[in-house]
Amino acid sequence: MKIDEESIDIRHGLLEFAESGVARATRGLITQWFPFIYQAARRLSTRTISRWLEETHNIKISPASVSKALRESDKHWEGYWELIEPAAHNFGTGHNVAMESFLFKREFFESLASEDIHFEDAEDESKYWEGLDALRNAWFVLDDKTLDKMRRYVPRVSDERKEEEGENDETASK
Repeated sequence: MKIDEESIDIRHGLLEFAESGVARATRGLITQWFPFIYQAARRLSTRTISRWLEETHNIKISPASVSKALRESDKHWEGYWELIEPAAHNFGTGHNVAMESFLFKREFFESLASEDIHFEDAEDESKYWEGLDALRNAWFVLDDKTLDKMRRYVPRVSDERKEEEGENDETASK
């Protein structure tokens, strides 16, 4: 079997491209952007989302990948929560409040964010400001309907909601 030179070049080029990391660059983006994709998909088709990302930002995510992410959303919601949780924790720690108390309450979050707080440790202060920035730009920028979708992926909020629903079920059955 003789393999032509062009075919060899293409095969080797494909392997080099795969090893370069460029091929992996978009792999984690869907999880990082999932709530934004989810929210956009309520108004735009997966093809339009994909085209916009490519034309505007030169990011190639196929419509099929967007569609698959929307169908198999649990892992992306969970992954997004794993990205946000440290920011919420650091912000809450700065105010000595549980993150569950502000994550779904925009006004309370903003009232906390406007408080003048002081830190003894520069590292804690840095984590706080990073957390505040992340929450403003990656959490509270989402609409209420999208945030509500996240509730079940926030462990303690989800547990509290299940307890409340259980209490309501018990009260209704009496």
